[in-house]
Amino acid sequence: MKRIISYMMTALLLLAVSCTRSLQEDGTGYLSVSLERDDKLILKAAQAPSDDMTFSLSVYRGAELVTTVEDYRTLQTQPLELLSGKYRVVASSGTDAEAAIESPYYEGSAEVTVPVNKTVSAQIVCTLANVKVTAAFDDAIKDAFPEYQVTLSNSGTQTVVLGNLEGTADKAAYLRADGVLRWELSMKNSDGQVYRTSGQFDNVKPRQYYALNFTLEESPEGDNGAFVIRVTVDESMTEKEYDFVLDFTESNIAISSNEGFNIDSVVSVPVGDASTKILSVSADKGLKSLLLNLDGTKEYELVGASSDVLMELTLSGIVVPYIASGALSASVDVTDFVSNLSVGEHSLKISAYDLLSHYQSRTVNLSVMSDVEVDAVSATPWAGFAILKGKWFNSQAPAGMTFSYRKVSDSQWQSVNAGSLSIDVASKTFTAEVYSLEPSTNYEFKAVSDATQDTKIISFTTDAAGTVYNLSFDDWWQNGKVWYPYASDANPTVWDTANGGTSILSVYPTIPEESNVAVSGAGKKAARLESKKAAGRLAAGNIYTGKFGKASLNPVGATLEWGTGFTSRPIALKGWCDYRPVAINIANDPYTALKGTTDVAMIQIMLTDWSAPFQINTGNKVFVDPQTEPGIIAFGSLDVNATSGYVEFTIPLEYRSLTRIPKYIVIAGAASKYGDYFTGGVGSVLYLDEFRLVYDPSELTEEQRQKVNYRQ
Repeated sequence: MKRIISYMMTALLLLAVSCTRSLQEDGTGYLSVSLERDDKLILKAAQAPSDDMTFSLSVYRGAELVTTVEDYRTLQTQPLELLSGKYRVVASSGTDAEAAIESPYYEGSAEVTVPVNKTVSAQIVCTLANVKVTAAFDDAIKDAFPEYQVTLSNSGTQTVVLGNLEGTADKAAYLRADGVLRWELSMKNSDGQVYRTSGQFDNVKPRQYYALNFTLEESPEGDNGAFVIRVTVDESMTEKEYDFVLDFTESNIAISSNEGFNIDSVVSVPVGDASTKILSVSADKGLKSLLLNLDGTKEYELVGASSDVLMELTLSGIVVPYIASGALSASVDVTDFVSNLSVGEHSLKISAYDLLSHYQSRTVNLSVMSDVEVDAVSATPWAGFAILKGKWFNSQAPAGMTFSYRKVSDSQWQSVNAGSLSIDVASKTFTAEVYSLEPSTNYEFKAVSDATQDTKIISFTTDAAGTVYNLSFDDWWQNGKVWYPYASDANPTVWDTANGGTSILSVYPTIPEESNVAVSGAGKKAARLESKKAAGRLAAGNIYTGKFGKASLNPVGATLEWGTGFTSRPIALKGWCDYRPVAINIANDPYTALKGTTDVAMIQIMLTDWSAPFQINTGNKVFVDPQTEPGIIAFGSLDVNATSGYVEFTIPLEYRSLTRIPKYIVIAGAASKYGDYFTGGVGSVLYLDEFRLVYDPSELTEEQRQKVNYRQ
């Protein structure tokens, strides 16, 4: 049931009101679109789009997107109906990718005013929104280098490659024009030696065409072994030439490390190892670039690095003196960085380029080992349980791997059954759920194995286990003839019903019950909810945490607050119910088809982080929809069918977030599930008794635990 409370509309019980609403709208007109594609970058006149090009349309009124059309050509036979007014129509074809091969993106727009009862045509000229790039390699390059390619990018992170191995050497690349075009030429000879050079163009704009032509020729200076790479750039018909001299003699870059820290081998170090570890680089022709890559995820340019970058490296344990462009040597001290690495496999890669584009790269592979087999990682505490997490360090999970835990105030450790562990081989971690813990209590735990007992101890505190006043429904107070589900001196009152509103008709759907209770004893009561007829309408028996407000005639309805203050995280609601339904004899849209079927009751619970109780207004159709309400952290509901006496129920709370903290709790019950639509059976009776909040998963089945979703 989306809204369990609208059956509290007391004023609707007094009279039936029908009304109609008319909406005064502007007149409508019609929009047709014709397009032209302007490929000026290759000096073609404006032309209609080719048959294989599909242009979609987005129609805006101000900043609001009014509608979209997948293919503009459909408007040529069936114009688009729009309210009269001013619009901006955007046409596009292709995908607006950052960088792609043979995938141009065209775009254009036009402002248009749609008159009333007339058709207007938007004339849109679409132009290339990318920068186009091609690369040509002369025969000398193709003969000398089995592998050659140019890598292209703008100021973003995506790249495209035009080269012979990818089969894209003769393709066109299209990049988003954001002001920058970067290129890097890479060529590998038959001996495996790689030569690189790069460049950048600024003030790059849409519709520009960069035709990069790479040629290899002897150096005019006649240097032994030297050649010239000539790059001719055709930029929107404006030629630019760039000359790059590459020295094809043997590489003169050397990368080395101190003894015991060997490059190009696996270096095994104990966790926390603080022995000296230095990488040294020398380059006779001077360093142009020196890249340090950490675990393949983070890379730093060390030549000309800013003070901020050098400080960031220092804080991570890497000491690098300032390296100027052209420096003949450099050193990188990674001693502290390695000493702080976690147990596992790591890598350090250093790549150097000299001023003549020589390239050298070396890698140190590190295997950081621990002198213990297992260790504790973290605890995720709830009120009645905790999820413990540990890790192991060998290739195989060690024998006897499990957890020990205890209250901080206790001396004896308790062991977790190893058979209850959840093991993740890929991450070498294991978890366990420890049940029946005491709320608001300090605990500690450690990971152990047959060979390792004395490991790191992690402390945690379980959450508080809050409760809600009068969950037993034993406290009631009668003011005149009206019953309220709380003691006369209760503060706060917590629970309420619709009795305060329906009393004007001497109708009291919710009252205490003493003879039919789930648990007998002195002073024991239950809540009796009965769906009744009032002024021709259904008044479903109900009870909820919150406060009834007031009834209104304009609009017809009632107001109330839903929710009472609550900050704990239970995992379920348990209780007892006895339901005696009758056939539905009052039915309204959209449930008229239910008439004659057996009535159904409902119980629901939700935890929310609203800033205040939810203000429900039945007259204005303001309700809580549990399926879409963003303030709900956890929710559970139960449809109740006929019983033969009291039965115990369990409603798991399905958590949608494990990081948000509740501020309010809503618990509600209704004798007719569709009472908010004035649909139900007059005479259906629901008894509710002895509710309680559950905090310990041992009280739930595994299916119910999965529904709670606390393992997400």
